[in-house]
Amino acid sequence: MKLHLFLILIILVSIAGTCDYNDNRLNIKNNSNHAIAFDYSIDTTLEKRANDNIPFYIREKILPGETKSKSKPGSTQGWPFLIQRSNNKKLNVFIINIDTLLKYNDWEYIRNHRLYKRYSFTEEELKPLVDAWRAANPNIVRFWWDVDRAALTAVRERTTTETHGIRFAYQSGMLFITLPSGRRLAYVKPRIGTN
Repeated sequence: MKLHLFLILIILVSIAGTCDYNDNRLNIKNNSNHAIAFDYSIDTTLEKRANDNIPFYIREKILPGETKSKSKPGSTQGWPFLIQRSNNKKLNVFIINIDTLLKYNDWEYIRNHRLYKRYSFTEEELKPLVDAWRAANPNIVRFWWDVDRAALTAVRERTTTETHGIRFAYQSGMLFITLPSGRRLAYVKPRIGTN
């Protein structure tokens, strides 16, 4: 059965502007009539996975009409880094029908018979989606900039700042971020640079 999907891919910028690379979020909206699984690769074919990973993909399924956020954090793991490392210089996204996973329960069979749909996007192709999302969500964009400004000020002036219930404290060469939940994150030797 051929699966026709229409996906909306949106990259969002994360809150931590002082990291080497922002944690970018990829939202996938399932506009099909089938539950789907999501994967990505630096190659244009689905990566090899063990069959014991199949329950994970089934558990993390995206239902019809549902949008799920996928993240790839870190300076060497962000979505743009993945695009740069990919063989075709694109973000290669793979969609697999959950019914296919349940029917075959064999990752290698699904991979070899190409029982998935691949979408590939350059950074340039993703930019209009990013811009449209930001225009539709100005409060979130404003929140990002407020957090970015507070983090930069804390590092630049080696002080403590706070915005939206998030506290940034520069102490002993480290940036501590206290989230509204009380959880503390620590960034060793934060530096300000240009992405």
